[in-house]
Amino acid sequence: YANAEQDGYVQRGDIDLGNVDDEVGRLQVRFDPSDEFTLDLSATFTNTKSNGDARVLYEYLYNDSAGPGRHFSAVSQLLVDVGEAPLVENDPRIISNGYDAPSFCIWDDVNPLTFSPTCETNLEAEMQVYTANAKWDINDSFSLTSITGHITGDQESTNDWVWTGAYRRPFVFDYETWSQELQLNYDTDRLNAVAGAIFFNEKGSEREITHEIRVVGSVPEVATIDDVRAGGSWRRRDGEYQIDTESIGVFAQATYNLTEKFDVTAGGRMSWDDKDVTIINRPTPQDPDERTGTGNESWDNFDWRIAVQYQFTDDFMLYG
Repeated sequence: YANAEQDGYVQRGDIDLGNVDDEVGRLQVRFDPSDEFTLDLSATFTNTKSNGDARVLYEYLYNDSAGPGRHFSAVSQLLVDVGEAPLVENDPRIISNGYDAPSFCIWDDVNPLTFSPTCETNLEAEMQVYTANAKWDINDSFSLTSITGHITGDQESTNDWVWTGAYRRPFVFDYETWSQELQLNYDTDRLNAVAGAIFFNEKGSEREITHEIRVVGSVPEVATIDDVRAGGSWRRRDGEYQIDTESIGVFAQATYNLTEKFDVTAGGRMSWDDKDVTIINRPTPQDPDERTGTGNESWDNFDWRIAVQYQFTDDFMLYG
C-alpha cells in the first residue's frame, strides 16, 4: 500500500490547485499445490484525487478571447457592470507570471471577481486490475500456460478548459477490459515451439456536458448580457460516446536448431478485430434535436515471420 499527498501550489481564489491525493494497493498470492502446477493471483487498485490542474495564463489576446461572442466576453461585460474597467490586451487581471491564477468566476454569482467552491474544478479516478496466471508442466517437453486479465475503472471530473470562470465541463468516463491467452509450449534440445490463442474485449463510455456563458456577438447561439446578469448559462453540448472492441488471435511459432550455431524460426498469426462505436448527442438549447450515430468495422489479417540466426563466436551473431 502506498499513499502520496501533495498540497496545491497555484492559488485561484481560496482554492489551491495542483494538490494530489493518490492511493495504490496490491496483493499478490502464489499457489504451488504440486511441482507441476503454479498459480499466481494479483489484485491492484489505484485511486487519485485532485482539485484541478495548476494552470496560469501568461498571454492574453483580446480579439481571440474577449471580443464579441468569445469566451471572456461575458466576464468583460460583467466587470463593467460592477464598476471595473473592461478587459484589455494582456490584461494584468488575467495573465500571471507566478503562482496566482485569475479568480474570475461567474458560476457562483454575477460578480466575476468572486470565486467560491462552486467554481472549483476537480478530478477523481479509480482503477482495479486483476490477473490470474497459471502454468502446468504436462511433462518434460510440454507445458500449458493461461494468462487472464481484468481491468475496470472510472473517472469523474469538472474542468474549466478555457480558464475563464465562464466555462464548465462535467465529464464521466468508465471502462472495462477482459483478456485471456492460452499457450501450449514445447521445449526440447533442438526444437522450441509455442502455439496459442488470445481473446481481448474492451467496453468504454464517456459523457461530457459543456456549459458556457458568452455574450451574444459573432457567435449567434450564446446568451445576451441580460441573460448573463440573470444568472443564465447555456448548455452547448451534451454528448455520450460508447465503444466496444473485440480481438481474437491464434498463433504458432517454432525455432529449430539445425546445428549448435544455426537456428531457423518460422511463425504465423491470424487475427480478427471488431469495433462498434455509438455517439449520442442529447438536446441542448443550441441543438434541440437528439441524434444517435453508430458505426461498425471489422478487420482480419495474417502475419508471418521467418528468421535465421548464426552464432559465429561467443561474441558475434548474424541474423536476418
